[in-house]
Amino acid sequence: YFCDPVMGDGGKLYVPAELLAIYRDQVVPLAAVLTPNGYEAELLTGRSILSEAEARSACEALHERGPHTVVITSIALPGRDDELLMLASRRDGAASRQWALRLPRLRQDFTGTGDLTAALLLAWMQRLPRAEQLGEVLERVGASLQAVLAHTQAAGRSEICLIQSQAELREPVVSHRAEPLPQAAGGS
Repeated sequence: YFCDPVMGDGGKLYVPAELLAIYRDQVVPLAAVLTPNGYEAELLTGRSILSEAEARSACEALHERGPHTVVITSIALPGRDDELLMLASRRDGAASRQWALRLPRLRQDFTGTGDLTAALLLAWMQRLPRAEQLGEVLERVGASLQAVLAHTQAAGRSEICLIQSQAELREPVVSHRAEPLPQAAGGS
């Protein structure tokens, strides 16, 4: 199943700390697709993510728990204040294919971006289901998110403007490309 483990963000838990072990040990192994944000990936792996290499390693650790597809939906890396990293990883057999998408970081807090990201990933993965299409899925999700957030900023709101962004949700204009990363061997 598709699992967005809504546990927290920005160093703050949304759920009681006692539930972390249940997510890690019982929920994650059941998932085919897992979409944590950077903080949730740290909680699920017990590892800090301070670089792209550490994000890639976290994906591998999450694959070891069961999901064939892991998308870390937003990673704010130190020293890269103007960008957010999205990292997608698909394990087939002993090897993983990974893609990185770097998006401009907007200096505003928005409500609903995590839910929207998960919904877009699910929709685009349904439309583009092959493993080699995961980079394109990431691009379309990123383009839709950027368009929705631009509409939201222009409206002076924090709650995302979905109605005003319908066209970009259906047919996003991709301006940031996912970078295929060197193939990673299985294991963490």
